[in-house]
Amino acid sequence: LFTLIITRRLTPDDLGVWRYIGSLLVYFVMPSGLVGYWTTRMTAKGKHVLSTSLTLSSLSAIATTAMFIALSSTLSEQVNTPHLVFVVAAAEIPLISIYMISEAALTARMPERVYYSLIIQELIKLPTAIVLVLFLRLGLLGALLAAVAGFASRALASFFFASKLGFGRPSWSMAFQILRRIWLPLYSGLPNLLGELQFIAVVLILGSSEVLGYASAVLLIGSIVALSGNLSSGLYPQLLHSQSTTAVEIALKMVLMVAIPSAVGGMVLSEHILNLLRPDYKEVTPVLLIALPGTIIYLINNILDATLTGQERADFDESVNFRTLVKSKLFFVPTINIIQSVVYVAILMPLLVYFSRLGLVALLSVWFLTQVLVLVPSIYYKLRLSGYSSVLWHVASPVSRYLLSSIIMGGVISVIKPSVTPTEISLGVAQLIPVLVVGILTYFGSLYAIDIEFRTLVRLIWSNINTAIKSVHD
Repeated sequence: LFTLIITRRLTPDDLGVWRYIGSLLVYFVMPSGLVGYWTTRMTAKGKHVLSTSLTLSSLSAIATTAMFIALSSTLSEQVNTPHLVFVVAAAEIPLISIYMISEAALTARMPERVYYSLIIQELIKLPTAIVLVLFLRLGLLGALLAAVAGFASRALASFFFASKLGFGRPSWSMAFQILRRIWLPLYSGLPNLLGELQFIAVVLILGSSEVLGYASAVLLIGSIVALSGNLSSGLYPQLLHSQSTTAVEIALKMVLMVAIPSAVGGMVLSEHILNLLRPDYKEVTPVLLIALPGTIIYLINNILDATLTGQERADFDESVNFRTLVKSKLFFVPTINIIQSVVYVAILMPLLVYFSRLGLVALLSVWFLTQVLVLVPSIYYKLRLSGYSSVLWHVASPVSRYLLSSIIMGGVISVIKPSVTPTEISLGVAQLIPVLVVGILTYFGSLYAIDIEFRTLVRLIWSNINTAIKSVHD
């Protein structure tokens, strides 16, 4: 709903600026991410590092917020946007820093609380956007203010949840330990920084944020499929506590059980979904046929990264030295990702320059296809490195059932989907909701009929619900 409001009220150019600001902020909140990396792993070992981590993060957030505000005039001129927009965006930096550290600690011990914070964020962000963007028509500025309100509520909620773990006292020795090893998460974060560079480069190379706006619309649809990745959120903390091949297998199956039908449904209804975002975006409908399957590959890559780094125990030794860390998977996994990212950016930049002359669809198709093709060899190598290649054989059978059920669902919704795409959002939503409901029922109904594991899962969920209700009643 928030996405619909934003994309409907923002022009493609403004949506591109929204994505451009988001990419810039990644670099300014990076110090908190570096501290958060060790916060998770140290908390998993039973240390109370939260107070120390928040202190380090706060100091860096003050500095980077001041830097962003100082640069805001120059940054706003590059995309022909009012200076005030970038000043407001700067308020996100300290808020993001707080929840990054709080959620890093929660990830180690209570990962479900991270998603409680996300729910609270959305519950605050949506009504704020309705007032500022829909009623007051503040456009990009209103969207950013709504995002700030959401981040503030998330920071407060995650801080409260994390306090249950215990803050501990600020410790110079812990701070020194984090700072002494800060090079490793910095190295691990380089692929993400290189990835965000593509969005900034598009604006600089093409001299416009409009193309980035269309790309952002495609990414927003892809993010619906990517949400299924949250089902594997418990994998990394579980592996930090104990090795488990079964946990990896379950994570893959849970994610693919939702990601595959989401991608198939998104491809069948691609034109209608893009029309809901904004009728202008229907032009890039063919791009989703590449981007949505690519999202599934991206999710598998993330699970493998969590598996490999969760297996590693080198840093659990307090006296671990630089050479030992370099030989560990904590270093080797980001090395693979860095190589993949460098190859990707090196290939993508000249392709963007060339295909920009051939039209928007050709440009975006090449962009997303390049991303997928470069990722595949990386996934293959990580799979061999993890030693869990046999997991593929174990998940092959259930995945085939997910595919079959998804194909049945896709056939049904392709028959009943609307033949027209109305420009009015209310009509578009009214047309699409019944199709989505039928699609969901068809998929899970088919899966229930052919997959005994899914039937077991349903019984377990139902049993837990009954237990919870009984507990409340008692």
